Amino acid sequence: THTHTPSLSLYVCLLCPVHARVCVHTQTHIDTLRCVVRPPSLFVLGPGSFQHRTPELSVTEWIKVLVLGPTLAPLRLVLMVVMFILVCLWVGLCLIGAPRDSSKPLATWRCNLINPVVAMACRALLFVLGFYYIKVNGTLDKSVAFLTPNHTSYMDPLIFTWFAVSHVAKAGVSKIPLVNFIIRGMQVVLVDRTDKKSCDETKAAINRRAENPTDWPTVCIYPEGTTTNGSAIIQFKRGAFAPGVPVQPATVSYSATQFHPSFVYGGRLTILRLFCQVAQYAEVTFLPVHVPTAEEKASPTLFANNVREEMAASLGVCATSHALGDVLLEMAAMEQNLPFDAGVVNFGQFQDLFELSVDDAKRYLRRFAELDRDRDGLLTLSELESALGDLGPLYGRALFTKFDQDEDGVIDFREFLTALEYATAKVSAEETIEMAFNFIDKDHDDEITEPQTLAAVQVKRNRVF
Repeated sequence: THTHTPSLSLYVCLLCPVHARVCVHTQTHIDTLRCVVRPPSLFVLGPGSFQHRTPELSVTEWIKVLVLGPTLAPLRLVLMVVMFILVCLWVGLCLIGAPRDSSKPLATWRCNLINPVVAMACRALLFVLGFYYIKVNGTLDKSVAFLTPNHTSYMDPLIFTWFAVSHVAKAGVSKIPLVNFIIRGMQVVLVDRTDKKSCDETKAAINRRAENPTDWPTVCIYPEGTTTNGSAIIQFKRGAFAPGVPVQPATVSYSATQFHPSFVYGGRLTILRLFCQVAQYAEVTFLPVHVPTAEEKASPTLFANNVREEMAASLGVCATSHALGDVLLEMAAMEQNLPFDAGVVNFGQFQDLFELSVDDAKRYLRRFAELDRDRDGLLTLSELESALGDLGPLYGRALFTKFDQDEDGVIDFREFLTALEYATAKVSAEETIEMAFNFIDKDHDDEITEPQTLAAVQVKRNRVF
């Protein structure tokens, strides 16, 4: 006997909610289901956190690109490359004879030679890029182990390295020529998200620094795990909060009307436009150190959420349940020739409510794309009935009605994913048997006939979902 029958339980929960046990099961979770499909206004974004704020080039921007692209941009690039090489050589000189064991901190005298130079170089690089003035509110408390800012642009690491902090970075950056000197000198923690061993080593490194914060530089960890356009604070990963030690929240924001330097989907000529801006503006705010309570120490998720709310309030934006999974689904949607925002579903809520993995969500997305014949990111009644084949006229409209929670006449991937995840929740063997019987017994006479059984088998054989 199977205790997890996705295809069958889907039809039962969504097509036959009139039976006692199924009805109770559905009513118990209906508020949760509605919350996921139609979240409170606090969690609704306008253009989305992962869409560029200034995607199109205005007339002014075109003039900048055409005039400053061949003149100012190359000059800036040359200056930055020269400064970068000089700094790397200096750091390399300071590291002569230093042990390569990254589990032990560098000697204090080496840090005193490296950190100020790297910090000044970062500020100089920002100046060259047009950040002539950066407003700073508050001060960095270097006694804390972790700094947790929001993440909007590739300028963020330059800005926070200006304050001589270390970082957690992708392992791939160590392959860039000369960058390895900076990584060793600033005691950067490298992580390869696709390698479990690397992730475990990163956790161990974070725990070491949490235990002895005064022996190491403050580590800057971007808990969002990806860049956004700054219109909201998305769900935090728990890495910086798992050790249960004080953290210092920080925020960075960029003021721009013609061009916003966020690195998200939809930006046209982003790098070139970045180098062509005459002047750019940024503001950094160091919030008070957040000392975790006993409850927060016991629950890293609670700790992370409370810090996130503080940062959202400081920026004047909302805290949403979007997560890194939304970015991965966004890319998967484009691979399926769907609109990029079809994959943005507030993935954090699905993780919390259903423990859904990104791989499973991608699998559902591929099936959604197969059903969505015109690849517009929306399922219509005719597309659903077509997928059901001969059973479309019998089950199509009832199934469509249950999926279309906002009753707008189409099913988006969020509604599709919500219904599937809810309907495929694990149930007991007895519940599965009862739901299967109720599903097959269409006339509700407590008897199953041969035609009814054959119809149910045909539904299963179609494997619509």
